[in-house]
Amino acid sequence: VQKLENMDALDGERIRKISEYIIDTLDNYTNNRQFNAIFATQSKQQLKIYYHALKEYNETKQDREKIKFSCIFSTNPDDKDEYVDINANEEVFVKEVIEDYNKNFNTNINVMDIDTFKDKIYNNVRENELDIVLVVNMLLTGFDSPITKTLFVDKKMKYHTLLQAYSRVNRKAQAKGYGNIVTFIDQKNDRDDALRLFAGGGTYTDFEISSYDDLINKFNAQVGQMYSICPNPQDLRGILDNEEIEKLEHALNEVKELQKQYVFLKIHPNYNEEDMNISKKELNDYKDIYQEVHKSLKEVIIDGNEERKVEQINFDFEIGIFDEEQISVEYLLNLTLEKVQNGSIENVLKEIDSYDLSKEIRTVIKEAVVKYKDGSNKSLSENFYDILEKNKEDEHKNFAEKNNIKDIDKFLELASE
Repeated sequence: VQKLENMDALDGERIRKISEYIIDTLDNYTNNRQFNAIFATQSKQQLKIYYHALKEYNETKQDREKIKFSCIFSTNPDDKDEYVDINANEEVFVKEVIEDYNKNFNTNINVMDIDTFKDKIYNNVRENELDIVLVVNMLLTGFDSPITKTLFVDKKMKYHTLLQAYSRVNRKAQAKGYGNIVTFIDQKNDRDDALRLFAGGGTYTDFEISSYDDLINKFNAQVGQMYSICPNPQDLRGILDNEEIEKLEHALNEVKELQKQYVFLKIHPNYNEEDMNISKKELNDYKDIYQEVHKSLKEVIIDGNEERKVEQINFDFEIGIFDEEQISVEYLLNLTLEKVQNGSIENVLKEIDSYDLSKEIRTVIKEAVVKYKDGSNKSLSENFYDILEKNKEDEHKNFAEKNNIKDIDKFLELASE
């Protein structure tokens, strides 16, 4: 929660600081534009100031750092907060916004046709063609966009209005995991009142992410705790092989807790991996071996091998924590391509191990890099997806053979579907 207190809601300097913060940290809050955001502002007047502040700061950025944004208007006079009368003074601003939109999206929407513009914005948000859209009230109730992950808030809301607005970011989407609420005003009491009224009581401190200092200190303390039980990722395999069930459960819990804390740490705008008492590569090694141990336990249970007595483990693995991919594959492929073209392939292959991706995906990226560097007539991205598809087919065939499936072609057809 970021707050700038005791300042006028229309104060230009305050709005400038918030606008710069939004652009500078948007990648953190949207998994590098894999998702998008909505910005709820207090009034039309405030929205206009924000629009110009975002526009001005955006122009100072390199093309790849610039964000795509717009705002939305209402043509219903009953929507007093968002209604625009294009025959009045608001025409100049509306014209500017639509002209900016036409330029960014290569469209030709007439300034008088706000309904068409509004429909375009709806689709842009749902299709993730806008990084952020500014609103006053629109889109905050009854609008479903699973691809929206973050709600920035600079307006007072209460009770059902607050909960409906917050709920815009809790729609499920692949790799999303959770939504973010970033408030620029003190909203804790209103939030707690709303939850107390509609959620049947309880406490609500778990809804807030701690300060960065608290997060990194807690994370590093957990690193030490994990090292005391499992100093090396390979130790997890040794504990499993030695059938030390109680120790295994303890070690797995420590690894899982560290990954939980990392999920929150790395989305903080002040996150710096150099502050961690563990390297990204080692963190990934623990994650990979955790998953291997989990897979081994599942296979033993399926095989019914009672000698290992793994049924003694009553354990919640929360594998979803380990599959949380904060950075989209496409983004990393583009980043990798730049490094391949500008540097040593050996250094690139080493760096790929630090990516926040599963071991399987990192291995495929490495294979694609080597194939691309060896003179493949396909792009790095095309090589990556070709290898991924072949690996998937091989896994399906191995599964079919292991389980004595006779009609392998039919099975592969079903597996593809």
